Amino acid sequence: MLLKTLSRALAGLAVAGVFAVAVPAHAQEGGVGGQLEQSSSTTPKEKKEFSTAALAEMQAASKSVSKLLEQAEKEKDIVKIQCLTKKKAGIQALVEVSESSALSMEEAIGSGDTQRADHEFRKVAVALSKVRQFLAEADACVGDAGAAPGVTEVDVTAEGLTDSEDTEPIYDGIIDVDVDPPDTSPYF
Repeated sequence: MLLKTLSRALAGLAVAGVFAVAVPAHAQEGGVGGQLEQSSSTTPKEKKEFSTAALAEMQAASKSVSKLLEQAEKEKDIVKIQCLTKKKAGIQALVEVSESSALSMEEAIGSGDTQRADHEFRKVAVALSKVRQFLAEADACVGDAGAAPGVTEVDVTAEGLTDSEDTEPIYDGIIDVDVDPPDTSPYF
Protein backbone atom coordinates (compact mmCIF):
# COMPACT_ATOMS: atom_id res chain seq x y z
CA MET A 1 0.00 0.00 0.00
CA LEU A 2 2.76 2.46 0.96
CA LEU A 3 4.79 1.53 -2.12
CA LYS A 4 1.73 2.04 -4.30
CA THR A 5 1.12 5.46 -2.72
CA LEU A 6 4.76 6.42 -3.15
CA SER A 7 4.66 5.28 -6.76
CA ARG A 8 1.67 7.50 -7.45
CA ALA A 9 3.23 10.44 -5.66
CA LEU A 10 6.52 10.28 -7.56
CA ALA A 11 4.98 9.88 -10.97
CA GLY A 12 3.23 13.22 -10.72
CA LEU A 13 6.51 15.01 -9.97
CA ALA A 14 7.76 14.00 -13.37
CA VAL A 15 5.15 15.96 -15.28
CA ALA A 16 6.80 18.35 -17.72
CA GLY A 17 6.84 21.89 -16.40
CA VAL A 18 7.15 20.86 -12.78
CA PHE A 19 10.90 20.91 -13.07
CA ALA A 20 11.22 24.68 -13.14
CA VAL A 21 10.19 25.39 -9.55
CA ALA A 22 9.70 29.13 -9.30
CA VAL A 23 6.86 29.30 -6.79
CA PRO A 24 7.74 29.10 -3.09
CA ALA A 25 7.33 25.58 -1.77
CA HIS A 26 4.58 26.33 0.70
CA ALA A 27 2.50 28.09 -1.96
CA GLN A 28 2.56 25.25 -4.47
CA GLU A 29 -0.48 23.13 -4.94
CA GLY A 30 -0.81 19.52 -5.90
CA GLY A 31 0.51 16.46 -4.25
CA VAL A 32 3.21 13.99 -4.83
CA GLY A 33 0.56 11.35 -5.64
CA GLY A 34 0.07 12.25 -9.27
CA GLN A 35 3.75 12.94 -9.79
CA LEU A 36 4.99 9.52 -8.74
CA GLU A 37 2.72 7.76 -11.21
CA GLN A 38 4.73 8.99 -14.18
CA SER A 39 8.24 8.41 -12.79
CA SER A 40 8.96 5.56 -15.18
CA SER A 41 7.88 7.59 -18.20
CA THR A 42 10.28 10.47 -17.55
CA THR A 43 13.49 10.74 -19.46
CA PRO A 44 16.84 10.62 -17.69
CA LYS A 45 17.32 14.31 -18.51
CA GLU A 46 13.98 15.18 -16.89
CA LYS A 47 14.90 13.16 -13.81
CA LYS A 48 18.18 15.06 -13.46
CA GLU A 49 16.48 18.42 -13.99
CA PHE A 50 13.84 17.59 -11.42
CA SER A 51 16.32 16.42 -8.80
CA THR A 52 18.39 19.59 -9.31
CA ALA A 53 15.33 21.80 -8.88
CA ALA A 54 14.10 19.75 -5.92
CA LEU A 55 17.46 20.02 -4.15
CA ALA A 56 17.50 23.78 -4.71
CA GLU A 57 13.99 24.09 -3.27
CA MET A 58 14.89 21.95 -0.26
CA GLN A 59 18.03 23.98 0.43
CA ALA A 60 16.01 27.20 0.18
CA ALA A 61 13.52 25.76 2.69
CA SER A 62 16.38 24.95 5.04
CA LYS A 63 17.67 28.54 4.80
CA SER A 64 14.18 29.89 5.39
CA VAL A 65 13.71 27.83 8.55
CA SER A 66 17.20 28.88 9.70
CA LYS A 67 16.16 32.53 9.42
CA LEU A 68 12.98 31.85 11.40
CA LEU A 69 15.07 30.07 14.02
CA GLU A 70 17.51 32.99 14.26
CA GLN A 71 14.59 35.36 14.82
CA ALA A 72 13.13 33.10 17.51
CA GLU A 73 16.52 32.99 19.22
CA LYS A 74 16.72 36.80 19.16
CA GLU A 75 13.27 36.90 20.75
CA LYS A 76 14.35 34.18 23.22
CA ASP A 77 11.07 32.35 22.57
CA ILE A 78 11.79 28.83 23.81
CA VAL A 79 8.62 27.31 22.34
CA LYS A 80 9.37 28.62 18.85
CA ILE A 81 13.02 27.64 19.16
CA GLN A 82 12.13 24.04 20.03
CA CYS A 83 9.52 23.78 17.30
CA LEU A 84 11.76 25.29 14.62
CA THR A 85 14.77 23.22 15.69
CA LYS A 86 12.79 20.01 15.12
CA LYS A 87 11.61 21.16 11.69
CA LYS A 88 15.11 22.29 10.66
CA ALA A 89 16.62 18.96 11.70
CA GLY A 90 14.02 17.08 9.67
CA ILE A 91 14.59 19.25 6.62
CA GLN A 92 18.36 18.95 6.87
CA ALA A 93 18.16 15.15 7.10
CA LEU A 94 15.93 15.04 4.02
CA VAL A 95 18.32 17.32 2.11
CA GLU A 96 21.21 14.97 2.88
CA VAL A 97 19.23 11.90 1.83
CA SER A 98 18.13 13.65 -1.36
CA GLU A 99 21.67 14.68 -2.27
CA SER A 100 22.78 11.07 -1.88
CA SER A 101 19.78 9.80 -3.85
CA ALA A 102 20.41 12.30 -6.65
CA LEU A 103 23.99 11.08 -7.00
CA SER A 104 22.86 7.44 -6.92
CA MET A 105 20.23 8.23 -9.52
CA GLU A 106 22.81 9.75 -11.85
CA GLU A 107 25.07 6.73 -11.41
CA ALA A 108 22.16 4.40 -12.16
CA ILE A 109 21.24 6.41 -15.25
CA GLY A 110 24.86 6.25 -16.40
CA SER A 111 24.98 2.48 -15.98
CA GLY A 112 21.58 1.95 -17.63
CA ASP A 113 19.86 0.67 -14.46
CA THR A 114 16.47 2.31 -14.98
CA GLN A 115 14.78 0.53 -12.08
CA ARG A 116 17.32 1.84 -9.58
CA ALA A 117 17.19 5.31 -11.18
CA ASP A 118 13.40 5.36 -10.80
CA HIS A 119 13.73 4.29 -7.18
CA GLU A 120 16.22 7.05 -6.37
CA PHE A 121 14.09 9.56 -8.29
CA ARG A 122 11.06 8.60 -6.16
CA LYS A 123 13.10 9.09 -2.98
CA VAL A 124 13.94 12.66 -4.01
CA ALA A 125 10.31 13.37 -4.89
CA VAL A 126 9.00 12.04 -1.58
CA ALA A 127 11.67 13.98 0.32
CA LEU A 128 10.64 17.16 -1.48
CA SER A 129 7.04 16.61 -0.48
CA LYS A 130 8.04 16.08 3.14
CA VAL A 131 10.29 19.17 3.13
CA ARG A 132 7.35 21.22 1.88
CA GLN A 133 5.29 19.86 4.77
CA PHE A 134 8.04 20.69 7.29
CA LEU A 135 8.32 24.21 5.89
CA ALA A 136 4.58 24.75 6.30
CA GLU A 137 4.81 23.40 9.86
CA ALA A 138 7.75 25.73 10.57
CA ASP A 139 5.66 28.66 9.36
CA ALA A 140 2.94 27.47 11.73
CA CYS A 141 5.44 27.47 14.61
CA VAL A 142 5.67 31.24 14.34
CA GLY A 143 2.28 31.93 12.76
CA ASP A 144 0.22 32.42 15.90
CA ALA A 145 2.53 34.97 17.50
CA GLY A 146 -0.34 37.14 18.75
CA ALA A 147 -2.48 34.32 20.10
CA ALA A 148 -2.31 33.28 23.72
CA PRO A 149 -3.59 30.02 25.13
CA GLY A 150 -6.52 30.17 27.48
CA VAL A 151 -10.27 30.47 27.63
CA THR A 152 -12.05 32.54 25.04
CA GLU A 153 -15.16 34.33 26.18
CA VAL A 154 -17.73 35.55 23.69
CA ASP A 155 -20.21 38.24 24.65
CA VAL A 156 -23.41 37.85 22.64
CA THR A 157 -25.59 40.87 22.16
CA ALA A 158 -28.48 41.13 19.82
CA GLU A 159 -31.50 43.27 19.34
CA GLY A 160 -34.35 42.04 21.51
CA LEU A 161 -32.12 39.72 23.60
CA THR A 162 -32.72 40.11 27.33
CA ASP A 163 -30.61 39.04 30.31
CA SER A 164 -33.20 36.43 31.25
CA GLU A 165 -32.82 34.49 27.99
CA ASP A 166 -30.67 31.40 27.99
CA THR A 167 -27.35 32.22 26.30
CA GLU A 168 -25.38 29.36 27.82
CA PRO A 169 -23.92 26.80 25.41
CA ILE A 170 -25.96 23.69 24.89
CA TYR A 171 -22.97 21.35 25.15
CA ASP A 172 -22.18 20.72 28.82
CA GLY A 173 -19.17 18.48 28.23
CA ILE A 174 -21.03 15.22 28.74
CA ILE A 175 -22.10 13.15 25.79
CA ASP A 176 -24.50 10.39 26.73
CA VAL A 177 -25.09 7.99 23.89
CA ASP A 178 -27.01 4.79 24.55
CA VAL A 179 -25.81 3.00 21.43
CA ASP A 180 -22.29 2.24 20.34
CA PRO A 181 -21.21 3.85 17.09
CA PRO A 182 -20.80 1.54 14.10
CA ASP A 183 -17.42 -0.07 13.56
CA THR A 184 -15.18 2.35 11.77
CA SER A 185 -12.03 0.30 11.64
CA PRO A 186 -11.37 -3.34 10.83
CA TYR A 187 -8.85 -3.39 13.71
CA PHE A 188 -11.38 -2.91 16.52
